[in-house]
Amino acid sequence: MKTHRHVVLIGLGDVGRALLEELPLSWTVSAVDTSAEALNTLPESHGGQTTVKLLGDATSRLVLNQAGLSSRTMVAILTGSDETNLEIARVIRAHFQISDLVCLLNSEENSAASGLAPSEVSLRSVATARHTMNRFSRSEPHFLADQLARGELQVVQVLPGSAAVGRTLSQLKPRRWLVAAIYRNDALVVPHGETVLESGDRVMLTGDPDVVDSVANFIHGAEAVFPAQYGASIGYLGDADVLKEATWLQEKTTAESLVSLPPETLDSTNLSAADIALNLSRQEVGLLVLESRPLRLVSRLGLQRSKRKKLILAARVPVLIVRSARPYKRILLAVSSQESLNAVSVIAMDIATQVGASLTVLTVLPPSLSKGEEALAPLRAMPRQVADLGRLHGLEVDMVITEGNPIQQIRSHASDFDLLVIGHSHQSRNTIFTPDISMYLLHSTPCSVLFVPWNVAGR
Repeated sequence: MKTHRHVVLIGLGDVGRALLEELPLSWTVSAVDTSAEALNTLPESHGGQTTVKLLGDATSRLVLNQAGLSSRTMVAILTGSDETNLEIARVIRAHFQISDLVCLLNSEENSAASGLAPSEVSLRSVATARHTMNRFSRSEPHFLADQLARGELQVVQVLPGSAAVGRTLSQLKPRRWLVAAIYRNDALVVPHGETVLESGDRVMLTGDPDVVDSVANFIHGAEAVFPAQYGASIGYLGDADVLKEATWLQEKTTAESLVSLPPETLDSTNLSAADIALNLSRQEVGLLVLESRPLRLVSRLGLQRSKRKKLILAARVPVLIVRSARPYKRILLAVSSQESLNAVSVIAMDIATQVGASLTVLTVLPPSLSKGEEALAPLRAMPRQVADLGRLHGLEVDMVITEGNPIQQIRSHASDFDLLVIGHSHQSRNTIFTPDISMYLLHSTPCSVLFVPWNVAGR
């Protein structure tokens, strides 16, 4: 189960272009530069995702907002100017919850005065010297580089707020992964089942790349709890039921405040997607709560785009459509894509843990005659992958695998739940021949529905 990773490259000189070639193809990439010529040198896509190119000055918070920075984003600041790089790092630290940041610097003096942690600074001279010395001594571990590229090996630091602090390795219940080494105060700790993880430990993980990424995120502890990874407030627009549900969630989650949003700031007919996203960002909205509306016939037939779906695509934050009574006692998570699995699952687990609800994961298989068993195997594996991730969060997850029409099956199962959590597709128009599942669930589901934007940067 590969975690969706988003990396932002700021500065597209030789280092930026070389780094892009080294990134795993499963990651989505946003690139920021003040030169249109530099942006044009980048390929239009990375792996199966579009490379997002932003022309602008990254010392501006507005430009960084457009890059889609969140707590999951990794940022590499690679311009040729130390002064510019340090200012970008300052703005990011002041306004964004970024834990994975590397700032390229030329001067050792600037590095010492930057206020950045040693792990966040890459000195050109030191990096070049180390690489050269490794080559001269023939000690460069090529097999480790291969493992890193395949996602089979990761080294993460345990942050003070990590849920892994104080746990033994046996309590983490390793399955298809293990801790190969722990470095504590620069000393090696040989790990065993009763080894207790401490804040500041650097942990080397190895194993199946489909699970190592998720385990690394959990042990690292950099993930903010929903909705804080998107924003500090809950924004709402709608009737009294919308306000009640938004208020209840604000009391139960890490959200710091409620924000009543003027309709004109979310008008998908007259505003661009970028304008809507910026309006929400200015209010630090991490969750948008809206009332339910029926799907009009013209949208059902594909003659007109759904305004509500356009708004959800533009928001770049999770959007809750209110339909059921509070509180949430049972939450249903519907999964159908390996790419979105981890991002959507973590949100569902965050909510279930905070409000004290049970969690069930549902996967709908297509009719058995339409696909061979080999093609169905990844779908069958997804509920177990979610359950394994749930155990890391201290949550037991029920699993349901069914077969049939996805819209009908999800609606049928959702009738027994208080909240449905699902990743939304990027389709903005529905047709008879290419039905948009998320659009039907958006406009007609027996419980409240939370749509999670699992691939903001790559759409």
